[in-house]
Amino acid sequence: MTGTHALTADQFAALATGGGDAQTIACLRISQLSKNILLIRAIMQTAEESYPDEYAAAGFADSFILLEEVQRHAAAIVADVLVHPQVGAWAGHCLRRLLNVTPAEQPLSTLLNHFAAIGAAAAIRAGTDFTATLTMDGNGTAVLPTLGRLQIPGTTPGTVTIRQVNRVRSVSTGDGYAVELPADLRREAPGWSPLRRLSTEVSGLRVSVDLDDIGPYRSGGEMPVTGRVEDGMVARWQETLDEAWWLLATLYPDRAGAMAAGLATLVPMEAGGPLIDSSATSRDAFGAVLLAAPESAEWLAETLVHEFQHSKLDAMLDLLPMYEATDGELFYSPARDDPRPLGGMLQGAYAYAGVADYWRRYRSITNSPHAQMQFARWREQVERVCEALLKSGRLTRCGVDLVTGMSAQMRLWDDTAFSDEQRAMARDAADDHYARWRIYNLHPDAREVSTLARRWLRGERRPAGGYTQPPPRATSAEVRINPRLQLRQRRELEPGRGAESAAPSPEPDPPLPGQITATAGDLAHLEGDHGRAVELYLAQISREPDNPEHWAGLILARRALVNDEATRSLRDHPELVRAVHLAVVAETGAAADPVAIAAWLPEIGSAPARTGRND
Repeated sequence: MTGTHALTADQFAALATGGGDAQTIACLRISQLSKNILLIRAIMQTAEESYPDEYAAAGFADSFILLEEVQRHAAAIVADVLVHPQVGAWAGHCLRRLLNVTPAEQPLSTLLNHFAAIGAAAAIRAGTDFTATLTMDGNGTAVLPTLGRLQIPGTTPGTVTIRQVNRVRSVSTGDGYAVELPADLRREAPGWSPLRRLSTEVSGLRVSVDLDDIGPYRSGGEMPVTGRVEDGMVARWQETLDEAWWLLATLYPDRAGAMAAGLATLVPMEAGGPLIDSSATSRDAFGAVLLAAPESAEWLAETLVHEFQHSKLDAMLDLLPMYEATDGELFYSPARDDPRPLGGMLQGAYAYAGVADYWRRYRSITNSPHAQMQFARWREQVERVCEALLKSGRLTRCGVDLVTGMSAQMRLWDDTAFSDEQRAMARDAADDHYARWRIYNLHPDAREVSTLARRWLRGERRPAGGYTQPPPRATSAEVRINPRLQLRQRRELEPGRGAESAAPSPEPDPPLPGQITATAGDLAHLEGDHGRAVELYLAQISREPDNPEHWAGLILARRALVNDEATRSLRDHPELVRAVHLAVVAETGAAADPVAIAAWLPEIGSAPARTGRND
């Protein structure tokens, strides 16, 4: 089952444009099977050499023998089990635990014993007679990957014996408890919860995915996943998938088949909050998408496109080096509010190129202003990050080809339907994100800021020389609500209701997570009254000089009015203007003019923020 895997030139070229047919995805999937087998081999060797007692207690060698036996007459079933996201997630987690990369959250022998459950699952599906010992978790459960979950009432962490004889399966404990599993493992039964499956078909294009709410390693170690999903909510998942798949099969008849060949699992995740995204993928679990309960068919379709792009790129990165090691350097990425490693930039570009294409196609069947703006916005963002990636000097030949392919594809997309206003709004959204990112993540040297503030207060001439741009600092992946973007999207979705729904009250209550908190300056800017917006932002800065949102708004509004030295200074290094302004205000206890300070600071050419270290 192992071997050398490679993509043909045509397959790589198709993937570079965001495509790739079902046969190409099958090649990626087979390579992931080999990857999982190599991980299991590494687990086996490392555990046997470094943890012989735990290795023996887990019965790892016996499980390996069982898998070999099943493979002799049911190789396809063994392959299907081993390539499943549940197995990949376990294998990656287990090897990192053996190498002390991740902390111990359970006994090592219990973690290693999950391999017995993998062997049991393959044997059950193949009809092979076997007997195996499984270690139960603290809730008295054990999961058989691709099948379901055993649960023994009242069982504390311990072991159970599972056996199959002539396709009759039973589970027993040392204290006399025994239960026979149902003949049809797709139905609920005492002690058994099946891994439920969602399926739908449109115009001959069929997709089937597991709804994994039981896998012990499904969270990827980071994401807050749900427990067992109630039957009524499962029906809601199915209904939304039906609608989303109709959209995808209609919009992507050339790519829906590829998605069906690669998607394997949907993992229900807790609803997104201010600190988490609402969907994710894991490089260990090819074909799995973690996501919150879908809000709508449109959202689910976009999310599947987005996350499947990540899965494809993850699999490509296992085959082809796309970039050189950056030794902890962090970079700006238009898709995130926090600094990202170069690999994160590449992932963001590839994923959001797919998102841009989704909205490009969606607008063709809806004529939706929101879809039009989403297409314009993400196309603008991805074009910028592709340019930054190509200028980084860190991409390999394959990486250059991938990014060049993305860029070339976007240039082919028809944008004649864009109005000048929509193009301007897309640029505005991109500039807004960049300004906010710099203010939140770049922190100028305190001594340099203090020196500049003192010179300003003494009335000295504009300083010569450059500004030592600080490296971006690694921060949490907090999702910071952008009031201008939310207001703009509200207006796209609900024309005529944006202003009144977002207008600030004289004494507003503390905002709830995700609530629009647009200011009067934001409203004026989005109405096109940029002069008034500048006045309002300056007034807001005088009251709250530390608030990054007022500074970002000032930059956008002033840029729409005039392109002078002050505007360029604010645009290119807003974090420095803000820091010097704060130092001046702290020193004098009085308001200061941000625009005058910006014009006085040395003019520095715009450059991508990319020289940080993650330490």
